Order: sequence, then structure tokens, then C-alpha cells
Amino acid sequence: RRNVDAEDRRILGTPDYLAPELLLRYEHGPEVDWWAFGVCMFEFLTGFPPFLDDTPEKIFHNILS
Repeated sequence: RRNVDAEDRRILGTPDYLAPELLLRYEHGPEVDWWAFGVCMFEFLTGFPPFLDDTPEKIFHNILS
């Protein structure tokens, strides 16, 4: 996969639900929706999102780790 156009620097979405492809600015498809669905299911079952942290930057680090 290749990086999406560098001119579009914004990442839109709630930090806890963003797939790695979005954070890395790769082209993506429906799999990012399945990622978000999995995060929702985890949160529904446990009461907290799987990559929970204090700041969006720390959440992004957790997702990419």
C-alpha cells in the first residue's frame, strides 16, 4: 500500500476507533470499519476501549503498538 496524498493532513474520527491504516495515512477500505466495529464490541464487553489512554497521541501509540 502507498501513503495517501500528503496534502490532506487531517485525520478525522474518534481516536479510540481509528484503524492503523488511517493513522499511517495508507489507502484503506472497508476493513477500517471492521476495526472500529471490533473496538466497539470490546468496549461493549469490557466497559472501556482497548487502547485507552490519557491523550489522543498516547492512544495512537497504543494502536500502532
